[in-house]
Amino acid sequence: MNGPTLDIKKKLDKTLALLDIAAETAHDPVSFPRRFLALGRSRQEIEAVAFFSAALAYGSVDQFMPVIARVLAASDDRFLDLIMNRLSIPVWPGYRLSTNREIAALARGIGRVIERRGGLWESFAAGWKPDENIHSGLASLRSDLARETEEALGEPLTQGARHLLPDPSLGGCVKRLCIFLRWVARPDDGVDLGIWREIPGAALVVPLDRHIARLSRNLGLLTRRTDDWKAAVEITDALRRFDPVDPLRYDFALCHLGISKSCTHGRNPDDCRSCGLAGLCLQGNSAKR
Repeated sequence: MNGPTLDIKKKLDKTLALLDIAAETAHDPVSFPRRFLALGRSRQEIEAVAFFSAALAYGSVDQFMPVIARVLAASDDRFLDLIMNRLSIPVWPGYRLSTNREIAALARGIGRVIERRGGLWESFAAGWKPDENIHSGLASLRSDLARETEEALGEPLTQGARHLLPDPSLGGCVKRLCIFLRWVARPDDGVDLGIWREIPGAALVVPLDRHIARLSRNLGLLTRRTDDWKAAVEITDALRRFDPVDPLRYDFALCHLGISKSCTHGRNPDDCRSCGLAGLCLQGNSAKR
């Protein structure tokens, strides 16, 4: 590990150490499946809540968190009963690109996969090759969910349903699928859930969004110009130099620099000067001048 790389690792370790995990998690969608974990619910129900929450986790946190909370509250936290058609709720909410009908169909699709496969883990494991990264497992899980969501819709996947179920075969970064997998696969550390222990941390791929991509380029962790699956793998490979066993331990800290608006990518020089990554980030160095 060369000098600049070691400096980045030290700064990221310090940023992670200073992060208030409990406070940050409370304002993160992972708080929903963590509540079901704390309640001692079945693995199937926890993974179902995790996938549903991850699928809706786009746009503003202040917008999508209430949508997820509304569904769980309407079902009195009996989410497994809801998606298995043992319970109904009066009204499903819509959210941005997806109608209430499409969101309800996704939830029922999750339930149908659990009915047919035994769980979302079984669907993922049917395609996963342990000697490779997680792409094949995600493709298997998405294929099952797409088929069962179509059955629930009664027609081929609509545009809003496709947005909730991005297709890994198209080469995109499939951020929300990777978020879900990070939640269920990494050990329970106050953030992630540790319910899919068969997947090693080294096999995970960073959930890539515009914030992570820009920050990674500024730190020299990413050279690829397109924010796609290859870019996500490149960043993960860079983070693996810091921790070969658990490269995604840094993901939550990097992500929340954006969620908390601590990182404005150079738009606010004062933020850059106070950032723990100051001096290593291209935008931060520019802000100093």
